[in-house]
Amino acid sequence: MVHEVSDSQDGSFRIRTATGSLYLLEMEKRLLTRFAAAVEPTVDHLDIGTSILRRDGRSIHIRKVIHLVVGQPSRFLLQVRADDPTIPTLRTTSRVVEITLLADLKED
Repeated sequence: MVHEVSDSQDGSFRIRTATGSLYLLEMEKRLLTRFAAAVEPTVDHLDIGTSILRRDGRSIHIRKVIHLVVGQPSRFLLQVRADDPTIPTLRTTSRVVEITLLADLKED
């Protein structure tokens, strides 16, 4: 398990949050994909529920990984809006429960 990921780090990661959402973070491609309520939430988040967000299940360009540490909410600066690339979106997650380094996802 990985404890922290910085914006300059390489690799692909699976991130699990307290609400049960999973994220696929691909640093080389600068992409983030969210899968809402993909796994069971933690006990302290059983009654909170999960929000459905624009572009769930689709890859979003990452401008910056601001904060990604196990035990704390993560923050990403994303390019969600395709109609105006000058407007970034700040996305915050629930508490990060686990960060896993994945096998190389590069195409041969």
